Amino acid sequence: MAAWPAPTWGRLAAFAAVTRVLTLVAGIALAPREPGSHWTPDELATRNEILAGPVPWLEPWVRFDAGYYLLIAREGYGDQWPEPDAELARRKAAFLPLLPWCIAAVGWTGMPPVLAAVLIPNVAFVIGLACAGRVALRVYADPRTVWLGCVVLASFPTAFYFSAPYQESLYLLAAAGGLLAWRHGRAGVT
Repeated sequence: MAAWPAPTWGRLAAFAAVTRVLTLVAGIALAPREPGSHWTPDELATRNEILAGPVPWLEPWVRFDAGYYLLIAREGYGDQWPEPDAELARRKAAFLPLLPWCIAAVGWTGMPPVLAAVLIPNVAFVIGLACAGRVALRVYADPRTVWLGCVVLASFPTAFYFSAPYQESLYLLAAAGGLLAWRHGRAGVT
C-alpha cells in the first residue's frame, strides 16, 4: 500500500482550493435558473440586483440569507433603534457582524460586494481547512487520518455552505486557527 503524502500547508491549501472551485462550479451549473414560488420579495429584489450587477454568474451562490449579509455590509444594522422598519431590524439582528464587516472592508478596495461575499468564505475555508489539517497532524501524527478528515470536512453533504456567503467558513478558520495556536503553545493568540 502506498504511503499517504505528507499533509503540508501547501498540499492542504491546494486540496481545499480545488474542492472550493469544484463546489462553486457545480453550484453555478446545477442551481435552478428561475426563482421558486417560495421566494420572498426581499430575495427576489436581491436576485434582480445581483443579476444587474458586475458578476451576475455568482447569483446562485448569493441566495436566501446571503442577501441579508450583503444588506448589512451595505447599510449596517441601522443607526436608529428601533429602526423605522421594525421587521427589517429584527431580521438583521439575526446575523453576526464579522462577514458583513469583511465584505464592507474588501468592498473599499473596489471589489464588487457580491464577489467579496463569495470570495471571503472560500478563502477562509482554504486557510481553515489547512489549519484543521495541521491540528489533526499534531494530534494524530498520521497523514492518512489527516487526509481522510480533510476529505470528510470538504465533502460532507452540507459542506457547500463553506462556499456560500455565510459565517461557517469564518468560524472554521477561527476555531481551527485557535486550536492550532493553542497546540503550538501561543496562548496570547488564543
